[in-house]
Amino acid sequence: MQSPPEIARMEGQHGFQRRFWVAERIGWLAMAGLVLAALLGLLGGGGPLGTAERRVEGVSVSWARFQRLGLATPLRITLPPGVPAALRPPAGFAARWRLRDTTAGADGRDLALHIEPVGAPGPQRLRLEVAGRMLDLPVFVWP
Repeated sequence: MQSPPEIARMEGQHGFQRRFWVAERIGWLAMAGLVLAALLGLLGGGGPLGTAERRVEGVSVSWARFQRLGLATPLRITLPPGVPAALRPPAGFAARWRLRDTTAGADGRDLALHIEPVGAPGPQRLRLEVAGRMLDLPVFVWP
């Protein structure tokens, strides 16, 4: 028995079908990779790899490693007891960052700075002097 012409035509296109199948699987892997990156926090907005914490001579800082242009994210600073809350941005800070607002804790030891990247996207350094200690924090800015 002979196959209908439509089936015979499809059976003759195995090369195309295989290439299409491979392209489809690559697309699925790319989408799964994007979802995994988002869940891990690599695209901004939180996640286990999206935030970092550092201690420098008693000053504790936590910040978002991945930020977006035009979106303010919190930078949390905890000072040791008896240390005044002196905050000084270095020269050039305003060219790359905008300080939206600050919030101090009731005891004066906890500070929350809401900063927004305004420079070019890509790897950046967030530098601040807090209580006489220079903080140099790596940040990746997404468009």
